[in-house]
Amino acid sequence: MLIRAHVLLITAGILFCFGLALHQLLAFRHEAGKGSPALAIFFLAAGIGLGFYLKTVIRKFFRKD
Repeated sequence: MLIRAHVLLITAGILFCFGLALHQLLAFRHEAGKGSPALAIFFLAAGIGLGFYLKTVIRKFFRKD
């Protein structure tokens, strides 16, 4: 049960990171803010990293032997 909650929270974190990266890219496109591309790249990398972590957690705890 606790692992499923962990997976749910990781998934929410991934969606948040990708959503914020997209938001920052759109903000840069419309407002030309200087920090927006850096934040977009950071949150895109964080989302990808969390995706790999989620893949590892799912493999470790939900594989069928």
